Amino acid sequence: MIASASWAGDGTVKTWDAVTGRQQELIGTNKGGVSVLAVSSNGKFLAWGEDGKIHLHDVKADRVVRSLPTRAAVDSVAFSPDSSILAVAQGAGFVVLWETETGNSDRTVKAWQSTATGSQAVAFSRDSKVLATASQTKVKLWDIASGKEIGELGAADEYPFYVASSPDGSYLAAATNRAIRVWDWTTRKEVFSRREGAVSLAFSPDGRWLAFGRREHLGGVGLVEIEKAK
Repeated sequence: MIASASWAGDGTVKTWDAVTGRQQELIGTNKGGVSVLAVSSNGKFLAWGEDGKIHLHDVKADRVVRSLPTRAAVDSVAFSPDSSILAVAQGAGFVVLWETETGNSDRTVKAWQSTATGSQAVAFSRDSKVLATASQTKVKLWDIASGKEIGELGAADEYPFYVASSPDGSYLAAATNRAIRVWDWTTRKEVFSRREGAVSLAFSPDGRWLAFGRREHLGGVGLVEIEKAK
C-alpha cells in the first residue's frame, strides 16, 4: 500500500495498490488541504492532519477511530516502530505523544523549535524508547517513558531542519542549514558528515543508503552509501 495526501489539490488522503498502481481508498475531503500524513509500521493506521486535528484512521475498518486535538499548526507526525505511539510535532516546539490504541496523551515534549528552521521534525529509535527532535541548534534526544531530555547531537552553529532514523535502528541522520550528519544510534558518535544543505532525508529499508533532496541551487536527489562513506 502507498498513501498520499493532497495539500494544494483536492484535499484528500488516498491509498493505492503498490503493485498495480490502482487507487484503493479515498479518505475524506478537506478544501484547506491535508498538511501531514504517516503510516504505522504494522499497516494498521493512517494519521493525517487538517483543521486543527490529527485523524487516526483504521485502514482495515476504513474509518476514523479517533480525532486528536492540536494546540497549534502541525509540522510533522511519526509513528513509533512498534506502532504504539504517535508523535505530533506542533508549532512552538511542542511534541505530543499519543497512544494509538487508547488515544491517551500524558506526555508532552517541549522540543524548543527554532524560528530559524520553520519546521519541527521527529524520529524514533528502533526500540521505540527514544525520540529525536530537530530543536534549535541541536538534535535533542528524549526518553519516551519519562519525557525527559537525555542527550543532544550536532554542531552549535547549525539549525536542524529534518531528522530520520534508519529502519534497522543503526543510524540517526539530520539535515541542517549547513550539513548532513549521521550518528550511530547506540554510541551516538558521528559516523558521517557532508557540508551540504538538504530539504529532506530518507533511508533505504535496509539502512544502507541515505537519500537527500538537494536545495534549489543544486537540485536533484543525492545518495550516500553510509558504510562506505564512514
